[in-house]
Amino acid sequence: KKMADENAMDISPLTPLASNTKADTPPPPAPLPSENSTPTTTKTTTELPPNRFELELEFIQCLASPAYLHHLAESNVLSSPSFLSYLRYLRYWKRPEYVRFIIYPHCLYFLDLILENETFRREMGNV
Repeated sequence: KKMADENAMDISPLTPLASNTKADTPPPPAPLPSENSTPTTTKTTTELPPNRFELELEFIQCLASPAYLHHLAESNVLSSPSFLSYLRYLRYWKRPEYVRFIIYPHCLYFLDLILENETFRREMGNV
């Protein structure tokens, strides 16, 4: 029995993401200051979730779904200036060190389309 336990420990997982450990995932860049914020002399600290990389990766890939874009448009989220500012921040996913983690690359096309085409944002609610 002891021999079986030792052999079980020697088996490594055979997953395609086994090489993408937490150590080689670059941290997301710092959030952009909001458009309405003014520089202050006092220091404020914002606690960011430790799984921010995964959360933003999951969200950006949701933009690959036309059904999700339709839902955002119907909810008037696509016309919100703060949401559009957040989408501008998410453009960092186009950089080589981040894009390698994206499974649905057309989400980046939709990201640009949402940001650059007001007609697209408006018409997504009518689809």
